[in-house]
Amino acid sequence: MSPKNKKIATSITMILLVCVAVLFRTTEVEVNFSQAQATNPSQSISGKKVIEVSPGIKKENAFDKNNSTAKRVAGKSQLTEQPALSHDAREVICKFNQINSSVPHRGNVQIFAAPMTPFFNNKDSNIVWIKSDECPDDLYSIVHFSDSGDVKLEIDCRDNRVEDIAAFSGEQGNIIERKSSGPNWNIAISGNGYFTFQCPNDEIMLSRDGRLKKTEAGFLKNTNGCVLLNESGLPWSAELLEDNGSCNIYRDCIGFLDPSFDEIYGLKYLNSYSFIAIKSIFPKDSITKKGPEILRPKIFHNSVEDLWLPHRGRTTVSWINHPIINLEEVDCEDNEL
Repeated sequence: MSPKNKKIATSITMILLVCVAVLFRTTEVEVNFSQAQATNPSQSISGKKVIEVSPGIKKENAFDKNNSTAKRVAGKSQLTEQPALSHDAREVICKFNQINSSVPHRGNVQIFAAPMTPFFNNKDSNIVWIKSDECPDDLYSIVHFSDSGDVKLEIDCRDNRVEDIAAFSGEQGNIIERKSSGPNWNIAISGNGYFTFQCPNDEIMLSRDGRLKKTEAGFLKNTNGCVLLNESGLPWSAELLEDNGSCNIYRDCIGFLDPSFDEIYGLKYLNSYSFIAIKSIFPKDSITKKGPEILRPKIFHNSVEDLWLPHRGRTTVSWINHPIINLEEVDCEDNEL
């Protein structure tokens, strides 16, 4: 697999996305981080030319799951009650119907559609995730496009890997209170970014799973024996926390990376909430550190993100929350396009 250059682009997140145990000490860890900053040349994703790379979306589940029951019908997940299509979603779908997209979207599909808050001087951007019968397993296509019809990013579910799709999308899980006790530490991310870990085999892990154990040296490890890193790529000390946040009193802060923005090499899908990589920029150079405030993750101690609900697919999307519709049958007459 050729290395993938991740880079800053033109869209933004909606609200709102493990091996032996070895004692790591700061002076003993050799971290495979690159000094290079992310750049903005076009790149190729599984044979597709990408003009601009846009961020993943960590979207709060706005639809009340208690009002919808998913059942299996002929191998497809269907709803006894449909989630309502919002005005914004309808407007984006009407705009999507006017562009020339090659992703499968004919007939009945499930869709998430939303306008994206602009930043970096780019406006009028939109995003759709489309789950069609032509998509394998629980994969889906992603299209980022402008109001003028310019397609910024197109990932087709039929000829792209799960890494390509998972890196550019995902939904925020609910934050659940879970008290830390003894060596067991629980921390959760709300918003963009992944915890960054160094593993015993020198691989880098990006994970949303914050169920950790504190070592005698004061560092935190996950269930795979990978140690949580700070913004400089060194083991982060959980001693003397400042205001119960992501930094200690020495302003040594937890490091985060985001695969949809940051330059990361050899990215491999591990599970719905984790990736493995061979090299990356330092977390201190991540968009989660240097980007707009809205892209910076919030940390909750004594909490976990609920990542294990059975209806969350391989990329954490809960499709029971998104409507099944025929895009060509959406009434666009009342939308101001």
